[in-house]
Amino acid sequence: LSCSDPVEAAFERQRILYSDANGLMEETAAAIMAASQVNVVNSVDSNPITPPPRQELPLNALLFHDPSVCYTPPVRPKEDTGLDPYYIDVSEENRNARIRSVIISPPTE
Repeated sequence: LSCSDPVEAAFERQRILYSDANGLMEETAAAIMAASQVNVVNSVDSNPITPPPRQELPLNALLFHDPSVCYTPPVRPKEDTGLDPYYIDVSEENRNARIRSVIISPPTE
């Protein structure tokens, strides 16, 4: 861990200890090994004269959504902004109530 900031160094150390305790290091290592094995097999199968095999998942599928599928955003409950009369829950008698103020002056000597 080569961080000049001691807080960042402590955070990185804690993150590594957490991932090691939960087995995430082994999962990551296994995923890296599996990906490298697939790359080795693909490189052995291809001939330098012929073009490489087509990708299973084209780049356009990753970047652009299918236009035939309609995506709608999730519905969220309406928030009270204080400006909508629908949310104002004040009765008529409370609406016309006046604020009474008491002025206290300092004692005169």
